[in-house]
Order: sequence, then C-alpha cells, then structure tokens
Amino acid sequence: MISINKVIIVGQLIKILPKKETSKMMVQEIEIETEDTFFDRKKNSNSTKKEKVKVTFFGKSAEEASSIPLWSLVSVEGKVRSSTFKTQKGVDFDTTTVSGSKIGFISSKTVSENEAAQVDLDDFNDDIPF
Repeated sequence: MISINKVIIVGQLIKILPKKETSKMMVQEIEIETEDTFFDRKKNSNSTKKEKVKVTFFGKSAEEASSIPLWSLVSVEGKVRSSTFKTQKGVDFDTTTVSGSKIGFISSKTVSENEAAQVDLDDFNDDIPF
C-alpha cells in the first residue's frame, strides 16, 4: 500500500504564538486562515467558510516562520499530525495539526484583518507529476 502524507496550505498568517526554545531546537506555532467558496443549496447562492489551521515548525523553518509579519499571504508545506490526550476531567480529546517543513511568501504585502487577499489559483502551477 502506498500513501502520502503531504499538505500544501495557502492562506493568511493570523497568529504567531510565542516561540519556544528547547536545548536542541526552536519551536514556532502559527495559525493560518484559509477561505473556501462553495455553492449553498439551502441559500441558493455562493457561501464562504473560513478554516483556521494550526502549524508547528521546528529548527530553521521555525526561525523563518517567526520572522513573517502578521496578515501576510503565505504558503506552507507539511504533514498532518493527529494526537489524542486526556483533559483534566478525564475526557479524551482529539486534535489535528500540521507539522510544517517549509513556509514562503505568496504576497509580501500585508493586509488588514477586514481585507481579504485574493489569489488567482488558475495561474497556480504545481509541479506534481500526476
């Protein structure tokens, strides 16, 4: 069985959490907001849904992620990671995050919280050979 665990996320950098440094490496957590447009049959019109994705970077990529200004439009490559832990009340809690390996600017122009940066994905050229 062949499987691939790789994600590419394009969105706005909306949160940079305080960086953590261990004795071995730096850890940086960020949050990216993406927007999905779809046709809502109940409303009979297009609707949008925003998703917030938590991404954790380690080492050199953590340093790069910590230097990007908020509200920049960025692309992130990484892997999906799931984990389960127990709350203080003993309830199991599942969480899914992205372990980032690369981060890059799509637009170095920062935008305010009330503005949305638009990207024409028709011109997006991914080099995936299938």
